[in-house]
Amino acid sequence: MVMHRRGQTPNIQGIRQRLRALLATLGAVLALSITGCQPRLSTPEGGTLHVLIGNPSNEALTAEMVETSLGEFRSLIEGFRELHPEVTITFTVLQESRLMDELQRRTNAGLAPDLMMVSAARALQLDRHKLIREVSIPAEQLEQLSMEGLARVELVGHRYAGVPVLEEPQIACFNRSRLPAAPATVEDLSRIAETTGRTFGLTVDPTQLFWSAGSLGAREAILKALDRKPLTADDKSKITTWLRWLQTLNLKQQVSFLPDKDHLVDRLARQELDWIPCRCGNIARLKLHLGDRLAVAPLPSGPGGPASPITRQLVWTFGLNSSPHQQELADDLVRFSINPLAQSSLTLSTLELLPANRLALPSAGSSETLDALLQSQKDGSTGHLFSRLMADKEDRLQKMGRILVAVIFQELTPEQGTARLIRMEAD
Repeated sequence: MVMHRRGQTPNIQGIRQRLRALLATLGAVLALSITGCQPRLSTPEGGTLHVLIGNPSNEALTAEMVETSLGEFRSLIEGFRELHPEVTITFTVLQESRLMDELQRRTNAGLAPDLMMVSAARALQLDRHKLIREVSIPAEQLEQLSMEGLARVELVGHRYAGVPVLEEPQIACFNRSRLPAAPATVEDLSRIAETTGRTFGLTVDPTQLFWSAGSLGAREAILKALDRKPLTADDKSKITTWLRWLQTLNLKQQVSFLPDKDHLVDRLARQELDWIPCRCGNIARLKLHLGDRLAVAPLPSGPGGPASPITRQLVWTFGLNSSPHQQELADDLVRFSINPLAQSSLTLSTLELLPANRLALPSAGSSETLDALLQSQKDGSTGHLFSRLMADKEDRLQKMGRILVAVIFQELTPEQGTARLIRMEAD
C-alpha cells in the first residue's frame, strides 16, 4: 500500500482553503457550540497561552523533530486564531521522558504551561504526581469522543486526566523501492526475510511489539496475565507460541531487534532497513528522507487473527499555574480542537493523524495512508486496555520489557518467559 498513487496526490491547499472559509462563515456559531455548558455571548479578551507539546522521542530533539511536532498542530492553531486573533499562543516542544522533572520545576516556580499535549499514559503519570488539573468533560463532548480514548484517561468520579484530541495508530512503514508490497501476514514476514534478503526491524519495547500478539492469538491471554486474572492452559500455550515466534524471528539474519522505535525510524530513513512498525507521527520525518519510496500498510495478521496494534492517544492536559483568564482561554482552545469541523481540518491537512472525535472520522478511500490508519484503529480496538494496564503501574512496562529481551535473545526459553510474565506482578 503506497502513500499516494502517482498523479492522485490530494489537493491539500484546496482542502485547507475550503475549511478555512467554512470556519470563517461559521465563526459565530462555533464560538457558542464549542464552549460546553456555559456559552459566551461575546469574544473573550486577548491574552497569551503557553502550550507545551510532548515529543515521544528518546533521542535529543533536532530542529526537524521540533518542526514535525509543531507541524501536526499548525492548521488547528491557524483555525483557532482566525476566530480569536487577539490570543497569542507560544509553543515549547519537549521530550516526554523529561517532562515530569521539567514540569515539577516550572510548577514550583509558578511557570507551568497552560496546556500540554501529551500521551494518555503520560497524562496519568502527571496526574499521579499532582502536576496537572483534572477536568470534567461536558456530556455533549463525551458523546462525540472516542470511548477508547476516554477510557485511557478516566479517573474516579467522572473526572479525566486530559481531553482526547488526536490518535496516532501504529502501522507498517516500508521502502517500496526495496519491498514492492508489505507482508500481509506474519508468515509472509518470516518467509520474505528468509528468502529475499530484505531487512526487517522490530523493537523490544512491549508497547511496540504487542501488535504481533494479536497475529499469534495471544492478545487476550496477555491482557488477562497483566490484569492478574486466572489463565487456562490454552492461554499459557498462546503466550508461549507468541514468545517462541519472537525468539525464532530474531534468529533470522535479516531481522533486527532494536532498543526503541527511534532506532527503527532512523535506520529506515537511512535505508538500512526495508520494513518497520511505525507510528503515523513518524511519516513526515520519513518522507523527508525517502520521498516517494515511503509506503505504509496495516501490520501483518496471522494464524491467531488480525494484528493488535496500539494507538498512541494524544490528550490535552492543563497546568496548575494558569490565571482564571488563562484557564478560560485554554478551555476555549481545547473545545475548539475537539469540534468535528476543526478535527476534520486537522486530519485532512496532515493525512497522518486520526481525530478523537468520532463524528470527524474520515471515510475509507480518503487516502491510502488514512485507510491504513483506519484499519489499524479497527484492529487495535482493545489496545487501550494494554496501554491502561501498562500505565497503571510505572514499573510494569520495564518488567515486561526485561522478560521480552531475555526471551528474544535466548536467555529464557519461551516457556520460562511465559511463567515469568504470568507471575510478573508478584516479583
